[in-house]
Amino acid sequence: MSTLNRAFGKVSRGVLSVGLCCASTLHAQERAEPSTEGTLEEIVVSAQRRVENAQDVPIALVAFTAEDAAKLGAVDPQTLATAVPGLNFDRVPTASTPFLRGVGTPGSTIGNEPSVAFYVDDVYVPNGTAGAFEFNNIEGIEVLRGPQGTTFGRNATGGVIHVHTRDPSDEPTLDAAVSYGNFDTIGGQVYGSAGLSDTVAVNLAAYGRDQREGWGRNIITGTETFLQEGWGARTKLLWKPSDATSVTLNVNVERLKGDIGQPARVRPGTFTRSGFSPDAAGADFYDGTTNTDNYGEREFEQASAKIRHEMSWGTLQSISAYAYAKFLQVTQDNDGSPTNFFNAIDYPQGQSSQSQELQLFSPADSSMTWLVGAFYFHDNSYFDGRFTGLALGPAGTGGIYGRSKTNSLSAYAQATKEIVSKTNLTLGVRYTEDRRDFEGNWHLGTTRSPTGKDDDSWGDFTGRVAVDYKFTDDLMAYAAYNRGFKSGIFNIAGVALGSPTPLPPPVDPEHLDAYTLGFKSQLLDGSMRLNAEAFYYDYKNIQVFNITPTGTQLLNGGAATIKGIDVDIAYAPIASLTFTLGLEYLDGEYDTFENGPAFFPQPPNEPVPVPSGCDFTAYPTATGPTAQRPCDLGGNDTIQTPPWSVSLGVDYEMPTAIGPLSLAVAYSHRDDYFAEPDNTYTTQQPKTDNVNASLTWSAASGMYDVRLWGQNLTDEKSFSYIAQTTNGGTRYAPRAPRTYGVTVGVHF
Repeated sequence: MSTLNRAFGKVSRGVLSVGLCCASTLHAQERAEPSTEGTLEEIVVSAQRRVENAQDVPIALVAFTAEDAAKLGAVDPQTLATAVPGLNFDRVPTASTPFLRGVGTPGSTIGNEPSVAFYVDDVYVPNGTAGAFEFNNIEGIEVLRGPQGTTFGRNATGGVIHVHTRDPSDEPTLDAAVSYGNFDTIGGQVYGSAGLSDTVAVNLAAYGRDQREGWGRNIITGTETFLQEGWGARTKLLWKPSDATSVTLNVNVERLKGDIGQPARVRPGTFTRSGFSPDAAGADFYDGTTNTDNYGEREFEQASAKIRHEMSWGTLQSISAYAYAKFLQVTQDNDGSPTNFFNAIDYPQGQSSQSQELQLFSPADSSMTWLVGAFYFHDNSYFDGRFTGLALGPAGTGGIYGRSKTNSLSAYAQATKEIVSKTNLTLGVRYTEDRRDFEGNWHLGTTRSPTGKDDDSWGDFTGRVAVDYKFTDDLMAYAAYNRGFKSGIFNIAGVALGSPTPLPPPVDPEHLDAYTLGFKSQLLDGSMRLNAEAFYYDYKNIQVFNITPTGTQLLNGGAATIKGIDVDIAYAPIASLTFTLGLEYLDGEYDTFENGPAFFPQPPNEPVPVPSGCDFTAYPTATGPTAQRPCDLGGNDTIQTPPWSVSLGVDYEMPTAIGPLSLAVAYSHRDDYFAEPDNTYTTQQPKTDNVNASLTWSAASGMYDVRLWGQNLTDEKSFSYIAQTTNGGTRYAPRAPRTYGVTVGVHF
């Protein structure tokens, strides 16, 4: 088992999904020896691609163990977001799209990699389709705030989410759990590990989940809405031919189908095409108003091989990976109304990618820690949309096709050295070169456009400079500069239907220069941890996603300034009680954003003045539910930037004669924010206050446990996804309502 996994394993042997009581730091207490004194154990992370104490890393991060996460019985990355201030996770039909400190990728089209990069066991996952959080083989999760443009690098403009899974063990192990929850939801997880020989061990993790009752119903067709079922299996084989060499093979397969994350109606208080009002028709928040039922299927497969060899002068590591993702939209009503105005019918989009990374690390006893590496990435993505409806005119049917190929090469190096007593200097640099080839066409009825082709390439340097000073063993302060880069991209779903020039132009790369100042401290004889970081982002050429009548559009949205502060506190007054608090203040504003897309609901649902930055004076009129006009959006709030977000957790364990009883409660608050840069009220995410909780009994032997859990106990109504379109108005998909249930686990 690797050093990192051993460290996580000290405190996590539970069933992991994601979402937790610990809001801002890792609750990592050794439970083997009872004690009345509160102590927070050391947190180890791989934030700089090497194992080290989190308190020594000059990066703002949040780390979680499986044990604490399991206490809330969550299986959704959006629940992870409630535990990390500043992290938003939007759930859309094809994927989950994370935003961190207001930085992320709003479009979910396959091939458009997220700005918050996702890794599993050091392997880059190029899309958000993976359901990694549902497995029970996870050792820990790290959320790295801010651009990680050096050692991670691949489009990590906003940050990194890194999931670590358990290594196989020679000792036979079996963990299993079954659960039942409201909405007639059944689930199960199993994890097993065993040694096959003196040098080979293997494990297997699997899950299945079936929600058989919907959150609402489609008032037009009468069917239930927002159901989902899925399963996954992951196996890892570890071979250690010698003490110096290890080979780790990973295979992961997942399947998911349902309509969670798919918009089924327009926002309450607004209208669809031809003035249809879901509210007047009696639709609830979780109901649909479409003439066809939304339904999709998602596939994800990944295989990787990690080879690590230790030498006296360094450690060489190779990481090879292949990933395949496919999303098949069987049916989707794109206008949210009973009229067949613009519907998608049976269209797939898919992605296959290969990556190869080579890394050379300094030896453990080196006075200067260093890392050099190279990364190759190849991606082949396609979109094949087929549509029907009145919006297509006499033809009645149409479609667009797009395919993009990416080849990326990068090289990087980073080193940390003590330059004077107690003062470390970290320098890092990375160069990335991306080339993308694009082709696409469209058809209306029997008319087809020629296939257009285009290509472009982008390259740039990113890097990191950090200085940290140790005032004492328990107090470290740091200042850092980081530069993030996301390359230019063609939008494979942006082929302009009916246009004589079908191919959209690519968007330019976006850059983020981050300036941070922070400290990390241990107080009260190790029973309290207090960390804070202030940050200032200079964000340029922001890539923005816009939905038009003929397709989707990517454009550069000028520049923005984002600034704020994060504070993370953990306090264990006694061994059985831990409090955690995380809070973030965030202020984001577009400095310049000329000719930005602004949407005006039709008919207007309340008096809406024309913004001063628009080049017209009268409120626009249109036959559809929404009119779009270009406006100067400079001065508007950046999207996905709640001014205040707070996470508060309490974890209390009480011994009893029949085994320990553990109570975990997590509260989170998010201020309201906008999902679109025009800041129209229709896409304003409401202020939310969310409570998750669990009560767990564990047998004294540790072989059995029973957990009662609940999520969104306040039954807050908020949006998992919301966007404006000229064809469909302001459509949304809801986040889950109040859910609760019981999980029974066995551990051998």
